[in-house]
Amino acid sequence: MRPDGTVSNTQPLSDGVGGIPENTLASNAQFGTAIEAGAGDLNGDGLRDVLVLSRHMSAVFILHMNVDDTVQSVRQLSTASGGGFESLGVSGLNGVNFGIAALSPRQPGNPVDLVMTDYNNFRLIFARLHANGTVIDGSVETVSNG
Repeated sequence: MRPDGTVSNTQPLSDGVGGIPENTLASNAQFGTAIEAGAGDLNGDGLRDVLVLSRHMSAVFILHMNVDDTVQSVRQLSTASGGGFESLGVSGLNGVNFGIAALSPRQPGNPVDLVMTDYNNFRLIFARLHANGTVIDGSVETVSNG
């Protein structure tokens, strides 16, 4: 960003583009349903990292970024077996709209706390992540739709 708040450059990110390996995203992934660029430096390399939701893959992608805003590496968290969120008892996210926010930027040596919204099931999903993107712990809270 420029000091006046305008965009100085852009970097497309999609399957096989901008450092994301080919065949990482499904053709109907709806990659970018929600984006959290304020999570901080998750892997401790001094560069900001970005969290991106994929609606149809029911997944959070942790994008560890390079200086030129291309992707250095990708970690996928999902409700699938081994995807990270199954340890929280989270299921039923397939095809729903959900958003994500970092509750506070990660400081070196500290985990990052995330909250995700599962609108169709009226749930808030809280997760605490290690620097490598694995889930430490968390909880699922049902909220009233009234």
